Amino acid sequence: MRRIVLGLAAVGLALGAGLGAAVVRTPPGAIEAALRSSVAAGGDLVVEARGESSFVLFPKPRLRLEDVRISDARGTPIAVVRAVVATPRLGALLMGRIELDELELKTPVIDAEAIDLKRAAALLKARAPGGAHPPRLRLRDAVVTWTGGRLDDVDAGAVWPRAGRPLSVTGAAVFRGRRVEALASIGDPLALLSEGRSGAKLRLTASGARLAFEGAATGGASLRLEGGLGVRLASLRDVITWVGSAAPALAAPLAEVSLSGRATVDRNGVSVTGAELVVDDATLVGAARFGARNGRPLIEATLDAGALDVTHYVDGFAPLFGSADAWSDAPLDARPFRAVDLDLRLSAGAVNVGGFRLGATAATVGVADGVLDVGVGEAAAYGGVVRGGATIRPDGRAVSVKIGFTLSGVDSERALEAATSGTRLSGVVDGDLALEGAGGSIAEIVASLDGRASARLASDKAIGGFRAKALALFGLPGRLDVTSAEGTAMIENGVARSEDLKLSGPLASLALAGAADLKTRRLALAGQLAPLGGAPLRAPVRVEGPIADPRFRLGPPSPERRALAPG
Repeated sequence: MRRIVLGLAAVGLALGAGLGAAVVRTPPGAIEAALRSSVAAGGDLVVEARGESSFVLFPKPRLRLEDVRISDARGTPIAVVRAVVATPRLGALLMGRIELDELELKTPVIDAEAIDLKRAAALLKARAPGGAHPPRLRLRDAVVTWTGGRLDDVDAGAVWPRAGRPLSVTGAAVFRGRRVEALASIGDPLALLSEGRSGAKLRLTASGARLAFEGAATGGASLRLEGGLGVRLASLRDVITWVGSAAPALAAPLAEVSLSGRATVDRNGVSVTGAELVVDDATLVGAARFGARNGRPLIEATLDAGALDVTHYVDGFAPLFGSADAWSDAPLDARPFRAVDLDLRLSAGAVNVGGFRLGATAATVGVADGVLDVGVGEAAAYGGVVRGGATIRPDGRAVSVKIGFTLSGVDSERALEAATSGTRLSGVVDGDLALEGAGGSIAEIVASLDGRASARLASDKAIGGFRAKALALFGLPGRLDVTSAEGTAMIENGVARSEDLKLSGPLASLALAGAADLKTRRLALAGQLAPLGGAPLRAPVRVEGPIADPRFRLGPPSPERRALAPG
């Protein structure tokens, strides 16, 4: 956008300089010839009028040139203009001089990328206006093109009243079907041509979007802007779609977005310090930089938030459950990962993820070349700490997922109640989990999971228990309490198998082995019950059924246990 604005100004001002610099003593009959000569004398710009030309003196003097081609000195086409209309100042004509009051380009088609900004700046500097009054510049129904985009129906004007006064530019255009209006001013434009400094203002409005900048500009080889920046969007999702990027597949509204802070704009992008970002009622403060990498927008930020709810961002990309608590088979959409590169360092006092509520959290979120990496340095969770990360890598229609987490001192009862409507487990859990899988939906990913898990759960009171009337045969009450549990499991193709699961209570212990099918969320374990207190009795037992609500039975392994057994 900077190239378009500066390039457009360079074309107009350079052409205006070529015309307005002509101060010629001439009889009235030679006015047209002098003006045409002024057009041709535009320095590094070559202006060729291929159509008819006309000059009228009344009611207002005007020279009109049809079918005009503008190119640089090397012959590179810059613009094709249906008509150029030059309006001399009547008072100067009466004094025998030619000074332009206004220069209008009707229906020009301008190639912004063909403009050599350095050469244009040098021309403007060489032709800096002194006593001559530069003309007003107007574009009517212009089209401005660049690789990958264009502005249509451009109506713009530039006014540079006299030396020492500000250059003001106003304009409107249609970009991707929406009208955009702009207002800009530069306090001392000549200072920018000699590496000087000048005040600068910019106001930009579009459908549901506003941008305001006020500060200073520094010229030279690379223009630099520094000052206060304010951006407000009625809908970030709408703007993302409008500019041609893939809207994130998120349930979050992505509306009512605002950004304010101290900004620096240069060839590397836009940097904002003291930034305050408000997204969907969440307020974040810190610093950010916006640029481009490999043709994609790049966002780098370090932000802090009091509280964040990221439920919509997770559920929108990957809803866990479909109907009847089955894993969702909705296709995953990883296209938004390819639309932007992101490097976010985030800290928050509290984070909500679905029903889970984390305390103080330090995390990183990165997106590069379409790959999403999320790292949790440390998150307070239900009296304990969670650390780990996840990587999501698009692979054709599917995505590959890699997850690794460790838990320390987490209150399992509070955590499980947040995830489900009820739980049979309580106590403090320590453990680790490492999983890998791939698929086009959550259901496919779960069915492909491979990895390892280990955990230890303990409490000074019962963490859970089983009920069975047959326990009375061993002199035990009808409920068997468990105060600790530990074991490891290997996961393959969505099935977790364990050979060393141990459950202990004040009256008996259980040694179990078996499998849990993560796809159907059912388990089938079998082993032995051993009453404590020195009794030599051992009894076969099995634990089967839904993982959330298994049944405890005395007896040998059932067909369900054998179906999930290895081999």
